[in-house]
Amino acid sequence: NEDGTMGLLMGMMSPQARSGVLYGPAHGAFSGPAVPNETFQPYEKDPMSMEKLWKASEEAVGVKFDV
Repeated sequence: NEDGTMGLLMGMMSPQARSGVLYGPAHGAFSGPAVPNETFQPYEKDPMSMEKLWKASEEAVGVKFDV
């Protein structure tokens, strides 16, 4: 079993990591090797949901990020 940080590490550090791809255990499992997971739930690509999450994150840390 891999630990829960492997998907994050793979996405941040692997030269093979691709932009826009989530890495984690296969088939939505809770453990296992980090693999590309290119299936998304509708809310994960919804622009309104992304904006709400971005704003909530800024409020939570008290910093506004201009991207």
